[in-house]
Amino acid sequence: MHWGQQPSALVLSRVLRSLEKHGYAPIVFFDANAGYVLGDRYYDEAMLAQLIGIPEHHVCVVNKGVVADGAILAFATDHHLRVGTNDQFRDWRVQFPIAARKGQILRGQWRDGAVVWRGAL
Repeated sequence: MHWGQQPSALVLSRVLRSLEKHGYAPIVFFDANAGYVLGDRYYDEAMLAQLIGIPEHHVCVVNKGVVADGAILAFATDHHLRVGTNDQFRDWRVQFPIAARKGQILRGQWRDGAVVWRGAL
C-alpha cells in the first residue's frame, strides 16, 4: 500500500490489477496497523479484501508485533512463489535468501499514475 507518495488502497488495487493482467493471483499481507494507516480503525482480512478487490482468502493481516515483510518472505519461500513489491527487503536477505535471488522478487514502482515493473514479469 506504500507504492505512491502516501499509503493508498487505490494505488494498491491498481498494482494488484496489473499483476492479475500478467497472469498472477496476488496474495497480500498487511501489518496489523494497516486499517489505521488507510482509515481510522483495525481492518480485518474481509475489510481489506473488499477495499482492494481481491478474495478474502488472498489477504493476510499479521498479528500485532509481527512484521509483514518476514511473513511475506516466509510464505513465498515455503510455497515457491514470487513476490511483487517496491521494497528492497535488504534487512531480510540473510534470513530469507529469496529476497536477493534474481527473478524471485518482482520489483515495481508507481509513476505518473501507473504501475511500472522493472524487468520481466
